[in-house]
Amino acid sequence: MSSRQPLFLVAFLCVLGASAPAGAQAVYGYADLHSHLMAEHSFGGGWFAGKLEGPMDVAVQRCDGNFPFKSHAATRFPVVSELLGDDTGWHEGKKRGYDRRQCQYFLGIKIPGTCPQTHFEQWPMWNAIAHQQMWQGWLQQAYQNGLRVMVVSVAESNFLCSNTAPSTRRYDCDEMASIKRQISAAQGFVSRNSGWVGIATTPAQARSLIQQGKLALVLAVEVTQLFPSGDYLAQLDELRSMGVRSVQVVHHADNRFGGAAPIKELIGAANKIETITFSEQTRINDIVCRNGSGSSGTCNGDTYLNERGLTAEGDALVRAMMDRGMLVDVAHLSRKGFVNVYQIAQQRGNYPLLYSHAHMWNTIDSSVDRHEKYIKQDEIQMITNTGGMVGLRTGPEPTVQYGSAVSNSCQGSARSFAQSLMYAVDNGLKVGFGADLNGFTSQLKPRYNFFGCYSDFNQINNAGGPNDLHKKGLAHVGLLPTLMSDLQAVGTPSYYLDHLNRSAENFLQMWERSASMATVQTGNWTGWLNRDGPSGSGDWEGLSDFVLAGQTCSSPVGIECQNTSGVNWTQTGEVYTCAPTVGGICNNANQSDGYCQDYRVRFLCPMSGTFSYSASNTNSAQQNTPTHNVLLNAGQTIQLGTCSVSGASGSGDTYLRLYGPGGTQVAVNDDSCGLLTYMSFTATQSGTYQIRAGCYSSNSCSGTVAYTIQ
Repeated sequence: MSSRQPLFLVAFLCVLGASAPAGAQAVYGYADLHSHLMAEHSFGGGWFAGKLEGPMDVAVQRCDGNFPFKSHAATRFPVVSELLGDDTGWHEGKKRGYDRRQCQYFLGIKIPGTCPQTHFEQWPMWNAIAHQQMWQGWLQQAYQNGLRVMVVSVAESNFLCSNTAPSTRRYDCDEMASIKRQISAAQGFVSRNSGWVGIATTPAQARSLIQQGKLALVLAVEVTQLFPSGDYLAQLDELRSMGVRSVQVVHHADNRFGGAAPIKELIGAANKIETITFSEQTRINDIVCRNGSGSSGTCNGDTYLNERGLTAEGDALVRAMMDRGMLVDVAHLSRKGFVNVYQIAQQRGNYPLLYSHAHMWNTIDSSVDRHEKYIKQDEIQMITNTGGMVGLRTGPEPTVQYGSAVSNSCQGSARSFAQSLMYAVDNGLKVGFGADLNGFTSQLKPRYNFFGCYSDFNQINNAGGPNDLHKKGLAHVGLLPTLMSDLQAVGTPSYYLDHLNRSAENFLQMWERSASMATVQTGNWTGWLNRDGPSGSGDWEGLSDFVLAGQTCSSPVGIECQNTSGVNWTQTGEVYTCAPTVGGICNNANQSDGYCQDYRVRFLCPMSGTFSYSASNTNSAQQNTPTHNVLLNAGQTIQLGTCSVSGASGSGDTYLRLYGPGGTQVAVNDDSCGLLTYMSFTATQSGTYQIRAGCYSSNSCSGTVAYTIQ
């Protein structure tokens, strides 16, 4: 660092202190706005070698190179695996993680090929697409040296998953099931590592975690088949209840919500596989691009663009995300879709837009096949107009020379990244990293390269020799701090590095502004509930027990769990299950000391919902009745029925009764819509109300009861 930088930082921190929320300490450090912490559970769970958790010699140990049988990084096609990447297929000679082998001997003679070799000599590397880059030790290394916020993208691709080798898959390829599995895995990871990492569901919680000396994780979703059917608003609320705070509207292909940014390599892969299999596998290659005059042509991100923007459902989904104060990530949207979202943001008082991982169109060399995910000047202006933010991709693409501060003499390395960083900041963007680690993509290249970067090669040798970043490029998350140092080493002015070092604070301020613009209450919280203590087998705060006792609704969309001292479960260090469909569960046998703390829970009950039933001989809903609990606050009105409410239906002569917290009937209806039922009731007291569904007299009937609460 220059001798002037400490004084600059003092002034800079004073400025940050003025802009942080009252009583909050400004955060100094950087943010990665897009990486894949749970990737080992994606693509069927059989693509990546290595694990997030565990000792180094086990979690990222030397892989088998798919010999003698396929175990990872293999497609279902014989040759494609070998051509896909340097670390896919039969990657003999490139399988060295941590080598745990011990030399084997025969009659005292060492057997060739059995002894350990240099650890991590060939993986992870900058171009790895199939080996773990997010091991917890590396993540902790990044956190200890400046990483303060990471947006964890739980991602899936049915197309990629379904074309991996079936023998390696642990899971099916359903995208929505995959992200829920990954969210659960992330929660488990945090529970086991709560001393240094936590999941933040509010910006205040993120600040609290950081002030405690912990890395704040924020959950985001990135899938192509997003909410493929059914009520997408209910599904959005379900994700929110699981802790998700950002959702990309599209990913690799057009979907029900809008058009995607076409990516040439993916389109080519889809074409090849559909030719090989003689079947339609994906919509990735179905995107239609047109020019300004309406003629179709090859998608190029410039003159021929995806004709599709947001659909009507996409418009409603984006507005719903804004209603809920969520982070709106416009990554992977078509240019037309991007404009559509920006127009909505303008209508909402310039709601901030996040572009979690992107390249700058004007700095990436024209020799690269640029596409719609490379953002242009007008799109930069859209983001700055809304007070949004960009995560700069740490990719190996060659860039043009920008200014004279950093020589662009080693293409695809930190020198190239510096060009984009300086350009973005000079154009008014707030930037963080958009690393996309474990994202099936390559990273920044090494500078220690005799042939491609001769001057850097000599310079590094003269300065004492190479570090891992110099030799391997951005091979794993633990090298992000080294990248920060390397950007300084190549001459990046401190002004631009300070923009990165305030990216965590900028992200939190953007999130705070998003949250402050929320307009919709997503549910009603119960009070804190505690029915059990940790004696016996553990502490069991089960949903079903509270529903049976009439203390909560039947289908909560959210839950909070904490010990009786008010400490969130993620910070207790205990193995704990906290899920709205289950409740809070702590098993003494799973704890290191054999004993759970005493916990309490509260549930978030939805503002709308449905439940189906089939019944007979209910004596007009007075016996043998299916029941469903809802939570109402005094003054709220519930509308419910087998008709007249969105999602309601019925067959036969349905009958509904509503009972209040004291077990007294407060409303009843038989034939509001012919033989079907509808009623409205305004609560005079807060508490759990019970809907009892039945049929007139002793008749049989069935239906779907729908309700809304306002």
